[in-house]
Amino acid sequence: LQTSDAIIDIVLGHGRILTTKEDISSAKNVALVAVGNPAVMDFVIVSPRQIRLVGLRIGSTDLSITTAGGKNYSFEVRVSADLGPLEAELKTKFPDCSVDLSQLSGNIVVEGQVRDAIQAARIIQLVTNYAIAAGSMPPVARGASVPRNLYPVGAGEAGAPGESDLIGPPMTARD
Repeated sequence: LQTSDAIIDIVLGHGRILTTKEDISSAKNVALVAVGNPAVMDFVIVSPRQIRLVGLRIGSTDLSITTAGGKNYSFEVRVSADLGPLEAELKTKFPDCSVDLSQLSGNIVVEGQVRDAIQAARIIQLVTNYAIAAGSMPPVARGASVPRNLYPVGAGEAGAPGESDLIGPPMTARD
């Protein structure tokens, strides 16, 4: 560990071991380890030099460590979803669409091209169910609208149509 701040990325449901150069705690003194939002991440002190971090929910939190020797360390911990299985499921269930998933500030962002508004609604519902199960916010498209970047594409069409050809008016995830 260094005294400068750092960012630690963890995949939701997975763990990472944080190994330090010096003992965090000793027989005489105990370390202080604190997490800003324990709903996002949990930890277990494994040994005097190791802490296991586990991602519980999509989001970010801080991790502060004060060693037995009085040194302070602060980390930003970002927990993100593994979107690979969800992308594979979307490709299996909707082979005629082209949808990209990404993450932004604890949200799953959905954008791409779909056949029609019904297919777009089904995709958003599938991603919403995944997001809720992962403890994330409902999915949004860039610019906080759904399905603003999901374009209906008819037979033989390619590319994103103009603003007037969108599935419908932009709606937020809360609409």
